[in-house]
Amino acid sequence: MTTRGALLLCSLVLTLSCVPPGSPIEHVDRPAPDSLRFQRPDGVLVAVNEPGVTYLVDFWALGCRPCKEEMPDLLRLERDFSPSGRFKFLAVIYGGSAKHAADAATQEGFPGMPVVADPDKWGAALGVRSFPTKFLIRDGRILRYEHGAGPYSYKFWSREISDLLGS
Repeated sequence: MTTRGALLLCSLVLTLSCVPPGSPIEHVDRPAPDSLRFQRPDGVLVAVNEPGVTYLVDFWALGCRPCKEEMPDLLRLERDFSPSGRFKFLAVIYGGSAKHAADAATQEGFPGMPVVADPDKWGAALGVRSFPTKFLIRDGRILRYEHGAGPYSYKFWSREISDLLGS
């Protein structure tokens, strides 16, 4: 298979694994893995276990249209809530380096997006099977899970985050 053929096949697989808008959000309360961490483009590992901090962790893929369509809402959540120091948004790239994803995000019009890689394959361990998939995590607990892009991303998540932050 040629390089171009391989790239087309990968693109097709990622496109088919994207979930259309309207997927339900599950209210769960289960432990997050103790060593849940991701890698920033500079190589620094980011743990998702800081007490009192709420994390919205979004697993996404390059070439996933629903991922790209909801990103402005997710970045708006980051702008609105991260100044408090008690909220962090992480955009976890599937199957690639954080550096490559950060470059691609900038080209797509999302400069400064908090992109991280998943070198320890936490996505698979958490049951991520398609994109986008989001987890709301606080104090070592996975509280919400969204499989797919929701048409209510900003409205729903801002209410959930506000409730957790007590604002």
